[in-house]
Amino acid sequence: MKLLPFERPSLEVRRVLPRGFFGRALVIVAVPLVLLQLLLAAIFYEEHWEEVGRQLAYQFANQLNSISKQIANAPDQADAVISQSQEAFNIRLHYEPGETLDAGRLHPADSYLDYALERMLGRRLDYSYRYDTRSHDDTVEVQVELPSGVLTVVAPIEHVSSSTTNIFISLMIMSSVLAFVLAVYFLRQQVLPLRAVARAAERFGRGDTHAPLVVRGATEVRRVAQEFLTMRDRIQAQIEQRTEFLAGVSHDLRTLVTRLRLQLELLGDTDDRNSMKADLDEMEFMIESYLAFAQGEGEEAPDNVDLGELLRNVVVRLDNGSGRIELSRCEPVRARVRAGAVRRAITNLVENALRQGHRLEVSLTQQRDGAHIVIDDDGPGIRAEQREEAFKPFRQLDNGGMSGGTGLGLTIARDIARSHGGEIELADSPAGGLRALFRIPL
Repeated sequence: MKLLPFERPSLEVRRVLPRGFFGRALVIVAVPLVLLQLLLAAIFYEEHWEEVGRQLAYQFANQLNSISKQIANAPDQADAVISQSQEAFNIRLHYEPGETLDAGRLHPADSYLDYALERMLGRRLDYSYRYDTRSHDDTVEVQVELPSGVLTVVAPIEHVSSSTTNIFISLMIMSSVLAFVLAVYFLRQQVLPLRAVARAAERFGRGDTHAPLVVRGATEVRRVAQEFLTMRDRIQAQIEQRTEFLAGVSHDLRTLVTRLRLQLELLGDTDDRNSMKADLDEMEFMIESYLAFAQGEGEEAPDNVDLGELLRNVVVRLDNGSGRIELSRCEPVRARVRAGAVRRAITNLVENALRQGHRLEVSLTQQRDGAHIVIDDDGPGIRAEQREEAFKPFRQLDNGGMSGGTGLGLTIARDIARSHGGEIELADSPAGGLRALFRIPL
């Protein structure tokens, strides 16, 4: 769908905004706060600082013009005028008879103080002058060319500039920082319950059905937490109901198979008996698979498990001294998982590889996205377009790979992986067959 021109700016803004709720809420608080401070600073500058600065520069120019006229009219009384003016106006004066000023400024006017001083001196002072506001941070120097010499005036910066500016800016910055810190604290208190709900949902997705969650926070957040707990209880009840149903059906069928097997034992050794016994063996194997599928969603609690030790035990048990399975790499990796379920998933993957290939290579490594258990076989493999089909229940492929069994092995393994927040991926193996990657987040 093509976006209209007026829709594009909103997309650009969304790219700039933080992705998290806490960051966006902080922006909502910080942006108006900064704009408000800028507005107050502009109003203060326009209404107070600029006006006060003009008045101070005006008074200073008048004082300087008065002193200059007195010395110009009576050069022989310059020392007395300088003495009286220094005491009255708290400034330093120095008069050099017979001196002249060079044309031009000491430095260009590039600040509000320069502009205000130059404007007022130009209006109120009747003599040539030049000023210096850069040589010292706390004083202003003005040189006036009189008919009989040069008068140098050094005045504190407060005579031409308001000191309340620094105080106002300091208070504004301090109040902004305080308001920002308070906003961060209170927003964090509001976000913490949401993060608790997210963690509980993540742990529930990994099979931890008893993850604690305290309902707290604002009304809306409390409602989200309460609805999550209700949803979790309903899902858990449905899973338990389906698990009990599948287990019950499989148990009843196994009872019937046991009866039929006892009746077959009473028959003679005939071809029909052997055929029926083979059918019963296959049926019992299917029932065991259904029971395993049902038990895969049981009430096993997660625990901190050494995946390396678990994998070694599975390999030793399934290899049984045949030498068909090689454990090429096994790093010490610990993860919070349901040990029985993970053992069942690895067992299904290894047994499936044993059915398809002659030799297997198994490894366990710790990667950035979790623990990787890789199983490579040298069998016929699976075509890329059929790999997703292999994970569907009761689905057996006829391309030379994944044949035999009930079609539940990969289904159970993937369900277990996903219940831990992981995944199982199929790919081509360097050995020529199929590679199964079992990934578990840490």
